[in-house]
Amino acid sequence: MKIENNLELVHKNFYELGLLLSSDRKVITEIAEVLNVSHDKIQRDFNKSSQSIEKEKEELILQAQKTFKRKQVTIIVDDTAISKPYAHDIEGLDVVFDSNKKQCTVGMVAITVILTDGTTHLPVYANLHYSKKISKKNYVPKSLCILGLCKELMGKFNIKRVIADAHYTNAEVFKELKKLGINFLNKIPRNRIIEYRGKKEQVNQLCKLKKNQRTRRIRALFKGVICYIYAVKYDSDTINYYVSSEKIDRKKIAEIYKGRWVIEKFHRTAKQKLGLQQCQARSATKQLLHVLNVMKAYQNAELIRRKEGLKTVDSAIKYCRKLKSKILQLDWAELCRTFRRCVTYDTTANELENYSSTLETQAMVNVPSNSLPIASQDDQLDFTIPFCDQINDTIFDDDPSE
Repeated sequence: MKIENNLELVHKNFYELGLLLSSDRKVITEIAEVLNVSHDKIQRDFNKSSQSIEKEKEELILQAQKTFKRKQVTIIVDDTAISKPYAHDIEGLDVVFDSNKKQCTVGMVAITVILTDGTTHLPVYANLHYSKKISKKNYVPKSLCILGLCKELMGKFNIKRVIADAHYTNAEVFKELKKLGINFLNKIPRNRIIEYRGKKEQVNQLCKLKKNQRTRRIRALFKGVICYIYAVKYDSDTINYYVSSEKIDRKKIAEIYKGRWVIEKFHRTAKQKLGLQQCQARSATKQLLHVLNVMKAYQNAELIRRKEGLKTVDSAIKYCRKLKSKILQLDWAELCRTFRRCVTYDTTANELENYSSTLETQAMVNVPSNSLPIASQDDQLDFTIPFCDQINDTIFDDDPSE
């Protein structure tokens, strides 16, 4: 039986699932081969989704709402270069700086956002950012892109603070965040002008460390915005400066800012494991859709990591690919029909294990897979548990630590 007859019940987005399970190039023909689904079907679904980008963004936020509920979360903002060195006809191509290769290349820039409660890190937003040369009159600085997003997320999450690097240090943004009641923590360039005790000088002059002093905090004005400036000296004798709306223990400021590293890990995994840079579509809209699907695949991997007690998202992706054949062979329609109640968090491991044994016994006596009863339309409508929740509650013989 073709997998689409079973898998479509649990995962409507084959493209997203293919990004997670495929270890080859992330193109539709390769994904179709991995899932044993017609590549035309994946192409049609992908083209259809490209007409509702906002719906795709809403699904990312909805999954985060289900996960975090009313927990305090931190918004982490950063951008990443999507290199397309051999592309010529993709919309929005520009010269970008690839921080991995430390050189300029052809590509595009994506602004991404992750929500984290300290243990779970879920990407919830992405958008392509274009230079003045391409955007012309519609150009918006990267730093100002944070405001609209924060306003959108305010009513949906319990936001603790926003963390971003020095590229997003903007007094206008800080002023608006204060009005919204959202705290911020950014790295600030050492040459920015601040006002402290009536003096207007660069940060590194007014927040200078004394001999043998490792940290310092001052309350200053940054372009009319009252904020706290922190200086932190590291073991390598490097001194970094931070700006925040909060009065934080100066010994903890570096550790809090270090939480921003999760978005760098996301960019690395998205590029190396989920094919962030491998989309070959020419349309800028479809390029953005690909980025959003990568984020949804990462969300699934992160939830699996948390449920299975794995250390990293990379190990969760490896775990899924190791179990790929078993995931795709499960007759989910029959599972749904028999366990109308059980395919939830209430499902016991023994129930599913016993049912798996029954399916294996049927296979041993050569019962054709297409002879198994298929769930009715009502059953399908009731089957709304996310893909990652279902495979997590199933017992497999493989040891993920191997």
